Amino acid sequence: MINDPNAKVVFIPTAASSLRSQNKTIWNPDKEENKNEFKEDMLKRFKLNQITILHTRDRKVADSEEFIKPVREAKAVWISGGNPGRFMSVYLGTKVETELKALLKRGGIIAGESAGAMVQGSYTIRGNPDKPVLMAAGSEKGLGILNDVAINPHLSSNNRENELVTIIDKYPKLLGIGIDDNTGIIVKDGIGEVFSTGRVAVYDNKKHKHDWYYWLKAGDKFDFNKRAPVNMSPGKSGSAVRTEKTFLLQSDLQSCHRCRSKPKNESFPVDFCGFLMRLDRSRIFKSIVGVNVAGR
Repeated sequence: MINDPNAKVVFIPTAASSLRSQNKTIWNPDKEENKNEFKEDMLKRFKLNQITILHTRDRKVADSEEFIKPVREAKAVWISGGNPGRFMSVYLGTKVETELKALLKRGGIIAGESAGAMVQGSYTIRGNPDKPVLMAAGSEKGLGILNDVAINPHLSSNNRENELVTIIDKYPKLLGIGIDDNTGIIVKDGIGEVFSTGRVAVYDNKKHKHDWYYWLKAGDKFDFNKRAPVNMSPGKSGSAVRTEKTFLLQSDLQSCHRCRSKPKNESFPVDFCGFLMRLDRSRIFKSIVGVNVAGR
């Protein structure tokens, strides 16, 4: 993503109760035990010289000037998986939310895995921090990096296709985005391109020929502004011209301690579910950060 081992990167693990590194180090973000080992594992994997872990359960702390300093100085922020409600209950409406959006405006990067992708829509699925209710009244607002969008990762592996229907039937203004494991979307100026081995389901509460979903595969593209595929019809691939502004959304199960799936394509090391804003593909990390894209 940045191709700079000295880049300032912030990791926010607040959505998680437990995380597991690629070296199988298990760390509870609320405890100091194994924190240094977990951090060292991330530095080695991402080929970084530094990474700042930013975590609190206290909204007053999250809204303090001292706490958000690392985000103001960061080039990239990575949001962990876990429970999206844990993240939003702490950071919604605080200086953390403000500075994340400011990071994007100045050309920075936000990446997230699983819950870290979900919170970046305007609607947060499973927003209850205490239990995994699909639609939790009063806990449904997301960061709104993608406006009028609800994001549901681990789509096929957890049989979540019908969940998008349930949500969009209640909130027809939303666009439902479901992402398979080991799958992502790179979006530039509102045009998203799918990559890797799985599929992305787009549900807009309309029937398109014989299907209620746009099922997008690697190489297929979708216009998030027009809410329509680019040069394709349901079930067929299309193409579009790449532009500059970028974010990425992808899905996998490996990095969460509770998840055990392996990447299906070992030559394409995707381990996270995430969103990436303002990615210049010529400057992707040679290793993996947040969105876990191998670059040159």
